[in-house]
Amino acid sequence: GELMQGVRESRKGLSKLRSLKMESTDVDEAGGAAIALLASGKVSSLEELSPTIFYLDQEGVGAFESGLREGRFPILKSECLTFCLHEEATGTNLDGLVRAIAESAGGLPSVVESLDLSGE
Repeated sequence: GELMQGVRESRKGLSKLRSLKMESTDVDEAGGAAIALLASGKVSSLEELSPTIFYLDQEGVGAFESGLREGRFPILKSECLTFCLHEEATGTNLDGLVRAIAESAGGLPSVVESLDLSGE
């Protein structure tokens, strides 16, 4: 999560980064940081990201909502992403996220293949 936070907080970000592979890390459990980075606009040229499944905590739900409202998700060419509500985030208020999806002109970004909010 620290790398992703650093990129988000940097002035320029990594706007020319095309591939980010983090398979041997626990980044999938840091879904909040991952979605915040994707929605920040700081990795606008990103085409490939792995892993492709991320678990959202409360921070991730809020970042996902903000990203939808601001429309800054990159368009990954090689893969689509799956986001699941982390079981520890069960009980998180999802109203804002659901409202953002409904109000978004295009619905979910094309990069999102699956969104599981069951928390299971």
